[in-house]
Amino acid sequence: MEAPLMEEYWTRFKTWLRANAPHLLLRINEGATQDDINTLQSLIGRPVPQDFVEFYKIHNGQKEEYGFEGLLYSDRLLPLHDITRTWKAGTMLSILGAYLRPALRRRIV
Repeated sequence: MEAPLMEEYWTRFKTWLRANAPHLLLRINEGATQDDINTLQSLIGRPVPQDFVEFYKIHNGQKEEYGFEGLLYSDRLLPLHDITRTWKAGTMLSILGAYLRPALRRRIV
């Protein structure tokens, strides 16, 4: 997908927000930097899709503010730093689970 097309999608979405939920426009972050994208790609060990890059370069998710609804069906649109944090937490849980699984099996048997 070309960047102008992604900009068109964002423009249409923001037009809808302006008409239907203008308070949410203030919750959208500025675009991600290439360093933000590189950090995520380095962490996961592979490039992210170009559509994803173009999407996040326009707006890097939604601000985290307690008590405000999210942009997408009341879910918060995560910025890249939160995606990175979530990936790290999931990876640690996976490693911990792999480590504990044999011990749990021994206890059950």
